[in-house]
Amino acid sequence: MLRQVAAPVDDPTGDDVRALIDEMTASLAEAGGIGLAAPQIGIGRRVVLISVPAARSSNDPEDGPLPLTALINPALEPLDDRRMLG
Repeated sequence: MLRQVAAPVDDPTGDDVRALIDEMTASLAEAGGIGLAAPQIGIGRRVVLISVPAARSSNDPEDGPLPLTALINPALEPLDDRRMLG
C-alpha cells in the first residue's frame, strides 16, 4: 500500500472523507504521533493529518505548535534543484 500512488479525493467535503479524517485522528492520537497519511492505515487516498503540540515544537520561530490540520490532495513542489540523501 505504501509503495502505490494514493488516489485523489474527488469531494473533500464528502461524508466518507469526514469519516476517514475521524478514523485517522483516533489513530494519530493512539500512536502519539504528529503526522499520519491515509495509506499508513491501509487507505489508498490522498489525505494527510498533521498536528504539533507545544511540547513537541522547538525554540525556532518557524517551528511552533500546529493545531490538527488535514491536507487533502496535497502536492509537493521542490524549492530548488538540490537533493539530499539521508
